[in-house]
Amino acid sequence: MRIKRQRQRQRRILTPKLTASDESDSSLINSESESQSGTGSAYDDLSSSAQTAVSEIAAATGGDISDYDYTASEPHTDVYEIKCYVSGTNDLADTYRYDDVNDILARYNTSTGKFETVDSND
Repeated sequence: MRIKRQRQRQRRILTPKLTASDESDSSLINSESESQSGTGSAYDDLSSSAQTAVSEIAAATGGDISDYDYTASEPHTDVYEIKCYVSGTNDLADTYRYDDVNDILARYNTSTGKFETVDSND
């Protein structure tokens, strides 16, 4: 019983409760460090699958790959979500999903909260 109480006390010490002010302070620290280095990676630092997705985005939109930094995730098998940030900043420009199997590119519409297919013929 005594050992169990000691472990509970150790857990409390190791994992302190965060208050609302603690969370806002830590978000400021994160924002400051992110704004100095920017969010995301350069095109050359992405996986080959993410590079393919970014190339498709650039081809469809006529954008310049070097104007943005990127974060990539795979929300579904062979579907890559690419977030495009203005290079060197935290400013999110757009979010896309690229289905590598079906060769479908979709852009996130913030007003509807849904991804909408991008027509590459625009």
